[in-house]
Amino acid sequence: MSAVDTLKNLAIMLDWTLEERLMLAAKMVEVEVAEGDVLLTENQPAEAAYILKQGRLKITNRGEIVGQVDTVACFGEISCLLPDTPVSATVLAAAPSVVYRISRHDMVDAAQRMPKLWRSLFMQISERLKRVNKRLVEVLAHSPQGFLKLDRDALITNEYSTKCVQYLGREPLAGQSLPEILNAGRPSDVASWQSVFSMVFDDVGVPLSDLFDLLTPEARIEAFGELRDLRLAFHPIYEVDGSVSAVDVGIEDITRQRELEREEEVRHGRQATLGKVYQNPDSFFSLLRLIDDVESRAAALCEGLAGGALASLRSDSDELMRQLHSLKGFSGVFGLSAVQRACHEFETGLHELAAGNAAVLPALLDGLRAACGEARVVREMIDPSLMQRLEGVVLLPQALDDLKSALVAGDVVRAAAIVEAAESIDARQLFTCWPVQADRIALQIGKSADVEVRGGGGPISKTLFMALDRVLVHALNNAIDHGIEDPETRICAEKPEQGQISVLVETSPDSLRLEISDDGRGVDLEAALAKARQKPGFDASLIDRYVADGEPWRVLLMPGFSAAQAVSGISGRGVGLDALNAMVSRLGGLVEIDTTPGAGLTVRLEVPRSARLPDAV
Repeated sequence: MSAVDTLKNLAIMLDWTLEERLMLAAKMVEVEVAEGDVLLTENQPAEAAYILKQGRLKITNRGEIVGQVDTVACFGEISCLLPDTPVSATVLAAAPSVVYRISRHDMVDAAQRMPKLWRSLFMQISERLKRVNKRLVEVLAHSPQGFLKLDRDALITNEYSTKCVQYLGREPLAGQSLPEILNAGRPSDVASWQSVFSMVFDDVGVPLSDLFDLLTPEARIEAFGELRDLRLAFHPIYEVDGSVSAVDVGIEDITRQRELEREEEVRHGRQATLGKVYQNPDSFFSLLRLIDDVESRAAALCEGLAGGALASLRSDSDELMRQLHSLKGFSGVFGLSAVQRACHEFETGLHELAAGNAAVLPALLDGLRAACGEARVVREMIDPSLMQRLEGVVLLPQALDDLKSALVAGDVVRAAAIVEAAESIDARQLFTCWPVQADRIALQIGKSADVEVRGGGGPISKTLFMALDRVLVHALNNAIDHGIEDPETRICAEKPEQGQISVLVETSPDSLRLEISDDGRGVDLEAALAKARQKPGFDASLIDRYVADGEPWRVLLMPGFSAAQAVSGISGRGVGLDALNAMVSRLGGLVEIDTTPGAGLTVRLEVPRSARLPDAV
């Protein structure tokens, strides 16, 4: 195919005369190019224009393939005709090819001699632009991402796609600040975002990828009344001199992906909780009863507040605080973190109630109920036969036969003993979860603790088990959070890096005796007494009596007293030991504390094995 025939196959020259084609063909030089040979280089001026005769050429932009051509086509002509205009893409041979080369000088000369060439090139540029725009629309429609452009002030320009309107929930977007949309109501975050973004346009010596990593990778915003999770990607727009003139932002809606991840997280959490339940089902049943008690008391308190009975509800709020603190610690045994958070927030609300602010409690009650719903979901996953055993009394065949015989013989005492034995639980089960729970709490606060359970144990009633099970966790929390030192402090004190918690469980025919000791920092009782005397609302005469009776440690059991410097999610409100002492007292038992600064603390308690507390469990 001759040069003239090749020109006849160019769509932009269909109306050219033979004479016009011959004039241009006279300036065309046929060249063979090997695969990989570069004809035109992106952002460089063209030294010649090329017309593909046969073969295949590849077009790339910033390393991305934007097209391949295997029909007659022209390249580089605009760069030749317009001074200081670089080519917009790299053109190279994708296979051995034959092209016609027209030098820059000859291309300019042809344009001066044949004005029709300008019209033909204009038609070609218009057609190319039409195809580019059509392809851009198709890409935007098919892509899950929305695209927008930011100027130097992080303001959205007029260049943004319809998906951005949908994802960001506003129209028009032009002129709006993207960081303000992403960080609504957080002015400090907006200022930090803009500070980093401004560095993108300055030569600060930091790779742009590192700067972009500091911007918002994901955001949750409200768009048209719905919460959306968005993923953002930032891409610089370069000038010819290599400077950044603007930033493109790709925005993808990942709401459904995050919903599925959260659902999977909840499912895994429930399965993990279920595993802990089967390790200690009696404690979980006790937890469910405690949840019922807490919700009932919290609802009654809110109803009373609605009726304006603030002053008369002080004692109710004190008991609710004890139950909440017990539920917070107890739920951690089963990995119910949502319940822990809700209890902690309600505790804070009760402190505001003490200051006369009751407005927050109804909303906190809704949150508490929602969180406790997770525990009830787990309950429905438990094997029905296990729940039947937990909710009632299961008699083995031999025990059932013995019960029948005792009833036939009229031996009521023996029958009662058989039933009592069937419903009893070994007292050591009160501490089944303590080793794992100690690891969890210690890891959370950067400590290490080991739990050793000693003693022969012995059977106790289910009622007594549930009453103690819900409050003993406070002794563990206090031992780890307040007693056991961090590893560095322990090493400096010439103690083992790992703290030791020892539990002694002993039963006699009449009583259950528990002793919980740690080898931590102990309590300076003189300092504790001084702190208690300075605390508003504390009875100084009662404190003096404790000292006179030789029992200064009783100050540690006073409601609201804590030796901690700050409140944490574990302890520090002065409720834990108070709740433990209150429960033991209601069971007819006693609590004693023995402590030596630097050597640890021991909590001893003794309760009658016959204790019954039906209104509390």
